Amino acid sequence: MIENFTKMVIPADYPSMVKLHDQYLAEHAVWAQEKFGGKTMVWGHNIHIAKGVITEKMYPKVAGEFLKERVGNQYVAIGSTTTEGKFTAFSENKIAADTIQKNENSSNHMFGQVHYDQFLLDLRKLNGAAQQWVKEKQPFLDGIAVIIPNEPQYYEVSLQEQFDIMVHIQKTTPSHIK
Repeated sequence: MIENFTKMVIPADYPSMVKLHDQYLAEHAVWAQEKFGGKTMVWGHNIHIAKGVITEKMYPKVAGEFLKERVGNQYVAIGSTTTEGKFTAFSENKIAADTIQKNENSSNHMFGQVHYDQFLLDLRKLNGAAQQWVKEKQPFLDGIAVIIPNEPQYYEVSLQEQFDIMVHIQKTTPSHIK
């Protein structure tokens, strides 16, 4: 792991560093599953655990894609959405809270119309209009770790292409890290 971390920080450009980060994350998850058996869970931001690339500009290949290649249909991607609130992320080398930008055309907004504060939705078991809706590309909140000025919080995503299950939490509050 130390050797991988050292290799990861060598590239000068962010996309190359993130690609190595996600490759090593996937390799470590597969190693843990092979070493200890049972099931292994990888927890990360949506953009990292998606089954494919959401934004090639910043993330040319992600852990979910590496895992899908390695373990096939055994990889179950669980994404998360929220409709409103604040989140904690890095900004200018410090921890900061930011507000989720509203996007009334987004899947996040649509999930916010459901009358539950929290819910799970298995995208693999939908049919009819719901199945068609999750196949369509639509704005989707990234789940941001770093606040980058002039970068969008939303990306055009087919939920069913990228995730198997969605967890929705209506309103979030920032973590209280000091």
